Formats: sequence, structure tokens, C-alpha cells
Amino acid sequence: MSDPRDPLDFLDTQPAAPPDLREALWQNTARLLRRKLWRRRLQTAAALAACVLAGMGIMWLLQPRPKPEIIVQRIEVPQKPFAEEKPQPTRETAVALEWRAFDSSENRGALYFQAGHRYLDDHGDMQSALRCYRLAFETDPELAQITDPGDNWLVVALKNARRKEISHASPLH
Repeated sequence: MSDPRDPLDFLDTQPAAPPDLREALWQNTARLLRRKLWRRRLQTAAALAACVLAGMGIMWLLQPRPKPEIIVQRIEVPQKPFAEEKPQPTRETAVALEWRAFDSSENRGALYFQAGHRYLDDHGDMQSALRCYRLAFETDPELAQITDPGDNWLVVALKNARRKEISHASPLH
């Protein structure tokens, strides 16, 4: 059987809203819809502007750049003629000086002394320098007695040691 009551009857039985409430509801709804519409339009405009700017940026990056010009200037520098170099006197090596002192009968101590200087100054060879200084003092004992301000540290130490050796060897008075 059919029910004489309609299920939507309760809608008819609701009291009608007052007209000022309806008007306020209508204005609020219209304002909200307008705001949403403007927000959507602004979002669309911002997206379009971003796309345009992105496209312009890509075009700016991809455009061909002019290559920098390289300017080559040739500068002529007047050349001075080479000054004639004076030939340097060749220095005798330490070994050659030592052999010359060995073969020499005169001035032997001075040659050994020079050879010792060359070994120490040119090569930093202390053993060879000590050998030459020892031979110089043995062949010419007066060299150990002479104090020269140009002597290097090794010669000064050897001369001091020789003087102490001589003073300890002499008998006490």
C-alpha cells in the first residue's frame, strides 16, 4: 500500500526565512563568489605572466652571444746589441788545487789552504776541507799561527785547536 504521506512534506512545513535574512545571505554569498572569481582571475594572470617571463628568460639565455674580439698588437722593441761579455777567468776546481799542491814544492801550504776553502765553499765537503787544512798546517805550520778575519768557522776552530795543542805540549816553566 502506498503511504499517503509524502516523504518530502517536511520541507513544506518549515517556516520561511525572514526577508532581511535572505537578503543578507544573498549579499554574503554574492561577495564570496565575486572574491573567488577575482582570485581565480588573478591566479590565472599570475600564471600567464610567469610563463611569459620564463619564456623571455629562456630566449635571453639561448640567444647567440657575440664572441669577444681579440686584438693582437705587435710591439717592436728595439734590441740593444749584446755587450761583449768579458770572459770569466776559469776557477780551478778544488781537486785540481789539491793535486797542484801535492805536486808543488813551493807554496804548498797556501795551495792546500785554497783547496780546503774551495771544498767547503763550493761543495760543502767538510771531510775533504779538513784533509786539506790539516795538510796545509802540516806543510806550513806558520799558517796556523796567523789570525785572519776572513777565515771561515772551520779554519778558526782548527787554528784554536792547534794553539791549544801546542800550549799543552810545551813543558811548564
